[in-house]
This record gives sequence, C-alpha cells and structure tokens, in this order.
Amino acid sequence: MRQLKLKVCGLRDAANIADVGALRPDYVGFIFVPSSPRYVGSSLKPSQISLPDSTHRIGVFKDATLTSILEHIESFGLRGVQLHGAESLEYMRALRSASSSTMIIKAISVQGGDDIATLSVADGLPDLFLLDGKAPGSGSPFDWELLVHYRASTNFMIAGGIGAQEIPRILSLAAQQPRLIGIDINSQVESTPGVKDIERIKQVIARLAG
Repeated sequence: MRQLKLKVCGLRDAANIADVGALRPDYVGFIFVPSSPRYVGSSLKPSQISLPDSTHRIGVFKDATLTSILEHIESFGLRGVQLHGAESLEYMRALRSASSSTMIIKAISVQGGDDIATLSVADGLPDLFLLDGKAPGSGSPFDWELLVHYRASTNFMIAGGIGAQEIPRILSLAAQQPRLIGIDINSQVESTPGVKDIERIKQVIARLAG
C-alpha cells in the first residue's frame, strides 16, 4: 500500500509549530487570508518557525496580489502556495515565471461532480489540486463518492473534516484513485483555531501507516 502524504494546515503558534514539526508531516500550511480564524497576521514571525527541512512550508492565499505572495515566499521560506480564490491560469503562469521553484496548489471547492469532472491542467499548472468542501476550514467534507468523476492527469489531495476516524475510508479511496496522493488536516485535529492537538495528529499518522 502506498503511503499518502500529510499536510497539517492552519498553524500560527510557534511552540505548536515546533511540536507538529517533530512529527515530520510532508507539508505545513500557514494561512495568509485575513478572514480566516487561523490567519497568521503579525503574531508569527518567520524567525519563530522551527520545522525540519523535509517538511515543506505552504502559504495559503485567496485572491492575493502577486507582489504579496512573492513577499511571503521570500520572508517565510515558502516551498509552495495554495490558492483558494478565483486565480486564473494566467495568474498561475505569472507566479510560476516569477518563482519557478514554488509548487502551486489550486484549491477547488467541490459541490458537485462537475466541479471535479471539468478540472484540467495547462502548461503543467497547477502542480497539485486540493479538493475541499464548499466552506474550506469549516470541517465539512464534500461527498467523496464524487471522486469517481476525477479525470485530470494531475495528482490531488483532499481536505475537509478529516480526522483519524476517516483514514480507513480514505485509504480505500486511494486504492481506487491513483491520483489521490495525500490529505490535508486542520479543524478536526485542533484544540482551538490555529493550535493543533498533537495526540490527534499522531492518531492520524498511525492510521496512515496502517
């Protein structure tokens, strides 16, 4: 059985970040969307972030200016950006041109099969899709049965309401859908918005390992 990648999203407390980093997830997400309850804001300085090199830092944005994203890539050492707005292919091309080594993840709010069936990739963009519920960050999943409609050649991760109890079903889905390469966990593994419960993450990791 192939090992799914793990992304832990929505961190903003330095001590908690270090504790999550000790578990060595593949990705850690920092939310730079002011309307989010997990918004990094000015409370977290780049110098306070302690993560192993193997854990890639992902910045989460929504309809941000290209200049703002590039500034965050530089200051926070981001290895990837996750786009949750109406960012176009042209926007992603401009981002790729300005920061060629940055992974681009396009988040899709899934409400029906057409949201998945119509996904396409041009010029290799995005690098990865993130399929999420209609209200990202709310802990509400989309109907995972809709994954049968996925036809794109690009790998994807799923998010929305994922905790340890959902892992067996996700592993079953991944066995049927080779493009499903990982999960994004957030609200189901936290004690308060922006602070993760380490024991809950450990339970997720244990179940992913089989």
